[in-house]
Amino acid sequence: MHEKGVHIESKPASHELHGEKPKILNLFDFCTFILIILPASVIFTASTWDLSDQLEVKVSRFIPIVGVTMYFILNITPHFAYDVARHFLKNKFLFSVFSKLYIYVFATFGVSQWNYVWEFANSFKIFSHVAFVLYSTVTISVTLFICRRLINLVGGHGVADDSCPEDVFLFPTMFETEWKKNKFLYILDSIFSVFIVGTLVILVWRGAWCLLDQTIFPGNETYLLSGWISLGIGYSIVFATFALQRFMKILIRMYHGWKRLVIIDTYVVISFCGTINIWRGIWILLEEYVNLENSLTNCVILHFLSFFILVIFNSSNTLLVRGVYIDAEENGEDCVEFPCYYFRLRFQEKQKKKTLVELNNVTNKVLNVEKKDDCRLNDDRDKKSETEIISEINHQQVPLIVNDSPNTGNGEVNSNNDEKPNS
Repeated sequence: MHEKGVHIESKPASHELHGEKPKILNLFDFCTFILIILPASVIFTASTWDLSDQLEVKVSRFIPIVGVTMYFILNITPHFAYDVARHFLKNKFLFSVFSKLYIYVFATFGVSQWNYVWEFANSFKIFSHVAFVLYSTVTISVTLFICRRLINLVGGHGVADDSCPEDVFLFPTMFETEWKKNKFLYILDSIFSVFIVGTLVILVWRGAWCLLDQTIFPGNETYLLSGWISLGIGYSIVFATFALQRFMKILIRMYHGWKRLVIIDTYVVISFCGTINIWRGIWILLEEYVNLENSLTNCVILHFLSFFILVIFNSSNTLLVRGVYIDAEENGEDCVEFPCYYFRLRFQEKQKKKTLVELNNVTNKVLNVEKKDDCRLNDDRDKKSETEIISEINHQQVPLIVNDSPNTGNGEVNSNNDEKPNS
């Protein structure tokens, strides 16, 4: 499954991790996501939602409109924040503070947008009829499938890292228009992505949520039981989809084209059913046990506490539900893999640092050997030059001293001037 604000460099490739230790890390990643990060995201969204409703009643009824407007402005200006982070915030601490503040503001206004669309749909009586809700939910889902945008139903519910500017500030739009090439088309693309695709996704979530309210022990008396059952169904489906990942990877390697797309989108729909049940279950438990709807203090505490937990895990970027992704866009088996990389990223970073240290040590050894070889070669050259000089001196032609006396009996010429001539 595609992760929002995907940063390709930070995502571990499947061939980079092997052995028993990565398998254990995969399990830890999934448990961390499903038991800590996902509940923290739900708590932040629920507390912010109820906090916005209470402020709307007590302060101003224009708060949702202001939130939607600010959310749209943030959606059309991510490159400015990215340029600031890349060029002016070289220090890690400054980047961390700026990115966390940016994520917090973006996530808060994003909840306002969801709240506004949700409540706007509730204002129409036709949206309260089960038959129409079922029809509209199926119709919108089929539309997203035809447009290859069904992945956006679950694209915003994975673990997103906070440490990379590409993950925090950049995300795709519907038609992937670039700001530098055509600013007008980029704004139109952002409008379509936020108000059309984003609204369709919210309506599918609302329709599925309402259907669950009508089918799982409906009524006020069984509302808490409905939440527990929904939570159990959600976790069961999510654990099952996680266990089936190996089988799904084998299956999508066997098919191509539209068959592969149907298999992947079926897996996405099943995962969506699990995700929305978990969200609904946790949300109902918060309303029943913490009384978020009627307590402003509880909303504020859980709002900041949940965000602080995500900051500690360096995963507050998970809160940003934005961007428009394409079904089966990822290469290979990544299309059916949960985007819950946490411990694997730390393990990968540790392995990279270890590899770099070993590579530097090997490089230094090679350089030292080359230096020694160069020194030896220079010494040999020096020795050779001295030898050549001595050889040249020793092999210089010495003039022969020929004796004026007659030759000896054996016809030899005496070349030794120290010897006496023959008599």
